[in-house]
Amino acid sequence: MKRLTFIFPLIFLMFATFPSCNLGDESDNTYNYLRMVTVVSGGDYPFFKTDVGEVLKCSNIVENDSGFNVGDRYYLSFSMVDTVAADAYIFPITYISSAKVKTRNFVTVEKDSADIYKNKQLGSAYNFFISGNYMNMIFYAYVPLTSKSTFELVRYKKNESNKSQDTIPTIYFELRHNTEETSSSPTLRLFSYELSPLTSDFPMATKFRIYLIWYSISGTQTCEFIYTPYDPNESLYSSIKKFAVPHISRTATGNIPYGL
Repeated sequence: MKRLTFIFPLIFLMFATFPSCNLGDESDNTYNYLRMVTVVSGGDYPFFKTDVGEVLKCSNIVENDSGFNVGDRYYLSFSMVDTVAADAYIFPITYISSAKVKTRNFVTVEKDSADIYKNKQLGSAYNFFISGNYMNMIFYAYVPLTSKSTFELVRYKKNESNKSQDTIPTIYFELRHNTEETSSSPTLRLFSYELSPLTSDFPMATKFRIYLIWYSISGTQTCEFIYTPYDPNESLYSSIKKFAVPHISRTATGNIPYGL
C-alpha cells in the first residue's frame, strides 16, 4: 500500500495533525484553520466542538440560511481570537465559512456474504483524513447533487485475518459509489464515517491499521491510516490543555474547497 498526495490547481490545503492523504501546499499559516466540528449550541453566536473535545465559540455574528442545529456536523473555516482571558475550556474564534458534512456509519460485508454494493468511479479525491473517531472524506463525484445515489464505506472481512484479542488489527475498507448514474460535471461531497464500532469487535485494540481503496477516473487508488480510538469521557478537553493557544491542534490552512 502507499500514501497518496493529491494536488489540484484551484485549491491548496494542508492537514498537519491527522492521519491523512495530504494535499498540496505546506506553507505555514497560524491564523486560518479548518476543522471538522459538531454544533453544540446554535443562535447568532454558535458553539462548536471539535472531534477531540475543543470547544469553539464564535465571537462574531454568524448568518446561516438554514441555521445551525445542535448535532449537525460542519467543515469549519475560522481564525483564532486573543484567548488570554478566555475560559479554560472554550476558545473564541472568528467564523469565516462552513460546509455541511453528512455523517454515516460504515457497512460490513462478511466473509461468506455477497457483495451488493455498486462501484461507480469517483472523480478527484480532495482529502481523506481521520479526526477523533471519524474517517472524513472530501471528494468530487460525477453525479448531480440531487442524485439519490449513496457513498458507502464498506468493510470487507474477506481480506482480514484478525483475531478478537488483537491489539493492532488490520481493517480493509473500500469507498463505494453505490450507483449507476453519471454526470459530465463533478460535484463536491463531504462525508464523515464513524469508526468507533470497530472497538466492539476488538476490545483489546489500542489502535487500528486501516487500508482504504477507492476507484477514480485514474484507476484504483489506495491509502493507509493509523486510527487510535478516542474516548470523549476520558479525553474531553485534553487536547486544549496540551496545545499552546497559537497552535491549538492546527490541522489545516486555507479555505473551504471550491464547489460548495
